This record gives sequence, structure tokens and C-alpha cells, in this order.
Amino acid sequence: MKELLFKNYVFHEGLNLTVRRGNRKKLFSLANKVCLKTTDRKTKRKAILGSVISKQFNEISAYEIQFEHDPHCQKYDGLFETMKDLYPDFKAYEEVTLIFFVPTQTFNASE
Repeated sequence: MKELLFKNYVFHEGLNLTVRRGNRKKLFSLANKVCLKTTDRKTKRKAILGSVISKQFNEISAYEIQFEHDPHCQKYDGLFETMKDLYPDFKAYEEVTLIFFVPTQTFNASE
């Protein structure tokens, strides 16, 4: 099962979005489930994978960004700030991958 690591491991009910640097569409194109994990890998949760879309960061729409899992990132400025925090040399014209998912159950790291 493919993994997605999260620095801010917070999700809401229903459809969520995470934005990742670069084109990762191929990496997730054949997956239908993913494992959501904290960066320390101690907490994990399964999720059903939705759409995976690659585009330039500055082309992310207000409609898409509303699904961002992190409330701070549900506005363009907050998302850009977070991307700069994660990748100090990040630019608004860079290609990113939008990964939509629906979290399901939580389970222990030993599973």
C-alpha cells in the first residue's frame, strides 16, 4: 500500500486534499487505497484514494483548495506558506500533485 506522510496529521470528514511537490501522479495512479502516516510513522490510518492531478501550484483553484486537510492551508496564502516551510526554495509556478483522499479507519503502527 502506498504511503502519504503528514507533518500536520489532521483530517476532516469526507474528501480531503494534500498537495505534494513535483509530479507524483504516476506513483499513485494505480493505487486505490493509501496509508496516511505521521512523519514519525507512529500513527497511521487508511484512506481511499480519489483523484490525483498534476498542475502548477499557482493554478490550484479555490474549489480544489477547500478540501485541503490542514485548515491553515485552505487558503492559497496559507498553503503557499506551508509549502515554503517544507521546501524553502519552493516557487509558485512549480509543478505539484493534488492527491484527493477519504480517510477511513485508524489502526496501530504494529498492524
